[in-house]
Amino acid sequence: PRRRRYETPQGFNVDNLIRDLLDHRGFSRWGLDESEIRADLAGLPPSDFAAAARRLFGLYARKQGKARFGDKTPNYVLNLPLLAELFEEARFIHIIRDGRDVALSHLDIKEWGPSTLEEAAMEWKRHVAAGIAAGARLGPTKYREVGYEDLVADPQRVVSELCIFIGLTYEEGMLNYFERASEVMKPEHHPHHHQHIYAPPTRGLRDWRTQMSRAQVRLFEALAGDELDALGYEREAGMPSR
Repeated sequence: PRRRRYETPQGFNVDNLIRDLLDHRGFSRWGLDESEIRADLAGLPPSDFAAAARRLFGLYARKQGKARFGDKTPNYVLNLPLLAELFEEARFIHIIRDGRDVALSHLDIKEWGPSTLEEAAMEWKRHVAAGIAAGARLGPTKYREVGYEDLVADPQRVVSELCIFIGLTYEEGMLNYFERASEVMKPEHHPHHHQHIYAPPTRGLRDWRTQMSRAQVRLFEALAGDELDALGYEREAGMPSR
């Protein structure tokens, strides 16, 4: 929505972009200071917003010793067509998890996201449906769906297949992320929400069968059961009555 602040008839406005970045709380976690950003962008100003974003992500990646960059922002699932238009080279991986387990995770978080089971059910349904619909338009060369349960059950196979999709060579270290957990978590504002990063892929961290009451299961399935059906997840409560 702010692209017009940067893409002006006089050229790309680097000052406006840098000002907005420095005012954004999330950007502070990147560990980039103003002089680094200005040196990278001002010498050869980007042509448009997408080019500026590539430059910023590229700068961050180089500081981390990486040749590639990615972004794991859940709400982007609602914006896949726009992101695909801005970044033609982008590849999208949509991880789909049983919505009842997703709801349990949301109810543990107080700082953001749905605060009730009803809100969690409707958000999960809307996000999953939007991602699947966008993926059908983007096609298999740009979009890939992954079952969270499959990823946890057989991480090596799933990650190896994803590496082919995004053009990376699979390495064992990809599954040893937990060995660097302390380093990765340093800039996090809410580290208590990411404690599972200290463990290898683990099944059963959330299990609606044992952690949800019968009434909660019935409520979730009444609101989002059709999406569970479409994705092949079993219903516990059956079809709801009127």
